[in-house]
Amino acid sequence: VRFVDGKDPSTFDFLDPDNIIRAVHLLSVYRLGQTAEFLLPSIAQRLEKNKQDYEPYSVDIWVNHNMTFHYCGVGVGHRST
Repeated sequence: VRFVDGKDPSTFDFLDPDNIIRAVHLLSVYRLGQTAEFLLPSIAQRLEKNKQDYEPYSVDIWVNHNMTFHYCGVGVGHRST
Protein backbone atom coordinates (compact mmCIF):
# COMPACT_ATOMS: atom_id res chain seq x y z
CA VAL A 1 0.00 0.00 0.00
CA ARG A 2 1.06 3.60 -0.43
CA PHE A 3 -0.24 7.13 -0.12
CA VAL A 4 -2.48 8.59 -2.78
CA ASP A 5 -1.97 12.00 -4.39
CA GLY A 6 -2.51 14.65 -1.69
CA LYS A 7 -3.64 17.18 -4.30
CA ASP A 8 -6.69 15.10 -5.25
CA PRO A 9 -9.79 16.69 -3.61
CA SER A 10 -11.15 13.30 -2.53
CA THR A 11 -7.93 12.24 -0.75
CA PHE A 12 -9.14 13.40 2.67
CA ASP A 13 -12.86 13.03 2.02
CA PHE A 14 -15.46 11.32 4.21
CA LEU A 15 -14.99 7.58 4.71
CA ASP A 16 -17.94 5.28 5.16
CA PRO A 17 -17.38 3.47 8.50
CA ASP A 18 -18.59 0.22 6.89
CA ASN A 19 -15.56 0.31 4.57
CA ILE A 20 -12.92 0.75 7.29
CA ILE A 21 -10.69 -1.97 8.69
CA ARG A 22 -10.39 -1.48 12.45
CA ALA A 23 -6.60 -1.51 12.55
CA VAL A 24 -3.55 -2.76 10.70
CA HIS A 25 0.15 -2.71 11.41
CA LEU A 26 1.88 -0.81 8.60
CA LEU A 27 5.60 -1.40 8.08
CA SER A 28 7.67 1.09 6.11
CA VAL A 29 9.67 -0.51 3.30
CA TYR A 30 12.89 1.39 4.04
CA ARG A 31 14.98 -0.15 1.26
CA LEU A 32 12.72 1.35 -1.44
CA GLY A 33 13.33 4.91 -0.24
CA GLN A 34 11.28 8.00 0.38
CA THR A 35 9.18 10.28 -1.77
CA ALA A 36 7.55 13.70 -1.69
CA GLU A 37 5.28 12.83 -4.61
CA PHE A 38 2.04 12.02 -2.80
CA LEU A 39 1.36 13.98 0.38
CA LEU A 40 1.71 17.71 0.93
CA PRO A 41 3.77 19.06 3.87
CA SER A 42 2.14 18.42 7.25
CA ILE A 43 2.16 20.28 10.57
CA ALA A 44 2.33 16.85 12.26
CA GLN A 45 5.80 16.09 10.91
CA ARG A 46 9.21 17.47 11.90
CA LEU A 47 10.15 20.48 9.78
CA GLU A 48 13.41 19.01 8.44
CA LYS A 49 11.62 15.89 7.18
CA ASN A 50 8.34 17.53 6.20
CA LYS A 51 8.50 16.54 2.54
CA GLN A 52 9.54 12.93 2.99
CA ASP A 53 7.33 9.89 3.40
CA TYR A 54 8.24 6.30 2.78
CA GLU A 55 6.71 5.39 -0.54
CA PRO A 56 5.50 1.82 -0.04
CA TYR A 57 4.27 0.12 3.12
CA SER A 58 3.72 -3.54 3.89
CA VAL A 59 0.63 -4.64 5.79
CA ASP A 60 1.52 -6.93 8.68
CA ILE A 61 -0.89 -9.74 9.51
CA TRP A 62 -0.74 -9.18 13.28
CA VAL A 63 -1.81 -5.92 14.90
CA ASN A 64 -1.55 -6.52 18.64
CA HIS A 65 -2.57 -8.99 21.32
CA ASN A 66 -5.88 -7.20 22.01
CA MET A 67 -7.03 -7.66 18.42
CA THR A 68 -5.90 -11.29 18.47
CA PHE A 69 -7.74 -11.97 21.72
CA HIS A 70 -10.86 -10.18 20.48
CA TYR A 71 -11.17 -12.07 17.19
CA CYS A 72 -9.90 -15.45 18.40
CA GLY A 73 -11.87 -15.38 21.65
CA VAL A 74 -8.94 -16.26 23.91
CA GLY A 75 -8.91 -13.16 26.13
CA VAL A 76 -10.69 -12.56 29.41
CA GLY A 77 -14.18 -11.28 28.64
CA HIS A 78 -13.85 -11.96 24.91
CA ARG A 79 -16.22 -14.29 23.14
CA SER A 80 -15.19 -16.51 20.27
CA THR A 81 -16.29 -15.15 16.89
